[in-house]
Amino acid sequence: MYWEEAIEIAKNQLVTYDYWEEVTSLAHKILQFEAKKIATWEHENYLKSPEWILKKEKILERDSHTCQDCLKITPKIFELFSKIEFEPFKLVIPATEVHHLDYQYKQTSLEEEYCISLCRKHHQLRHITNKEDAEWLIKDIENYLLIQIYDIIISQPKYQKIALKQHKDWINSITIKPSKFF
Repeated sequence: MYWEEAIEIAKNQLVTYDYWEEVTSLAHKILQFEAKKIATWEHENYLKSPEWILKKEKILERDSHTCQDCLKITPKIFELFSKIEFEPFKLVIPATEVHHLDYQYKQTSLEEEYCISLCRKHHQLRHITNKEDAEWLIKDIENYLLIQIYDIIISQPKYQKIALKQHKDWINSITIKPSKFF
């Protein structure tokens, strides 16, 4: 779209206007919107290209198909379990998506260097602009990691008895029990 077209569209949308600045301001916004639409369309097409698919697989392999953001959170979550002596293990959160850290390197020789492997939730988090949605997603990710760690811990024989006892204690602490289960 050209500037003259944007001016005509702005005039038609405003119908009446007192100042030329109103028309030029709206025309500028129309051009920005069109440019963003084109950039989005081009990016989506690039993400479907054989070139990107090969680069994406190479990046995922470089990062061992592991979400790099989950790896940063995991040590903090392990601190919650610091009193439990457990056999060392590696928590692996599968990465299925690749995020561009800086789009200026897209389709250049440095593109792979400025990309990171992420799980779906962390990729969503990188694109969220709403603070409430981001906070909710962070809690969801942390809960997922806690569950993964808990599952790994209780799968170790020496913790199964402790976990079973804690579970029974918790069940006994419930004051209203459905008779069909107890």
